[in-house]
Amino acid sequence: MDVKVVLFCLLGLVWLQVSHQKDDICSLPSETGPCKGNFLRYHYNSSTNACDSFVYGGCKGNANNFQDIDDCKAACID
Repeated sequence: MDVKVVLFCLLGLVWLQVSHQKDDICSLPSETGPCKGNFLRYHYNSSTNACDSFVYGGCKGNANNFQDIDDCKAACID
């Protein structure tokens, strides 16, 4: 089999995996977590196609949790 074809197929699989992970993270709801901290964070809101702020408690939660709005936009909107 041609090396170029194999390389092309592998790159395609990597791209599909990365785009699927992005969709998974960005579709999660915001989750404060069980801890009692008070940290301003941002999450992608799939209903409004925007990054909204929320209060993160400091532990657990999920991956839809960004320290600044630009990171949220880069991951889920751009």
